[in-house]
Amino acid sequence: HILKACGIPVLYPSTVQEYLDYGLHGIALSRYTGLWVSMKCVTDIVESGAVVEINPDRVQPVIPDNFVLPADGVNIRTPDPVLAQEVRMNNYKWYAALAYAR
Repeated sequence: HILKACGIPVLYPSTVQEYLDYGLHGIALSRYTGLWVSMKCVTDIVESGAVVEINPDRVQPVIPDNFVLPADGVNIRTPDPVLAQEVRMNNYKWYAALAYAR
């Protein structure tokens, strides 16, 4: 509930392979939106072993071309008033995350 309240996207992989794949998507999502991205870790999967594919071309993040980011970007900068952070979060960052997910 706290992650939702803070506007932090949660990735929920269900296999060891998905931990690797979602990790790359989490990095791309964070860089695109300026949001922190979390990953749910389930003990049964995290403490298991599996055969995984390690291939740099396996995951190809696609940056949305149908969403327009503000000209000054979405990342926090210094000095950045709280209200300016809130405007960016409510008007851009969450919608950018939805566009990336689509």
